[in-house]
Amino acid sequence: MVGLRKALASAAPTCLPNHIMIGDRAVPEPMREAPEFGADYWLVDITIEDMALRCHWMDTKPGNAWLALGLIHSTEANARAHAEAIIAMSARGDA
Repeated sequence: MVGLRKALASAAPTCLPNHIMIGDRAVPEPMREAPEFGADYWLVDITIEDMALRCHWMDTKPGNAWLALGLIHSTEANARAHAEAIIAMSARGDA
């Protein structure tokens, strides 16, 4: 039984439904489809203090690139959680 507990304790973290793993953190899944034209979305941006930038979907080349990279979220909280997970992973040296 001790062996099983040890194996479970060292197992990789599991991911919640509709979440992705970044390092050892489960964060809400980014948007996989483009928002409606003109709709607000939140961009993961670790270069600013808030770590999430409110944008309006205009079907631009940069917007589509961010969507393809998985950096667009429907809420500020989700984008911020994504950014915090990236920073935590980088700080640990897991990147």
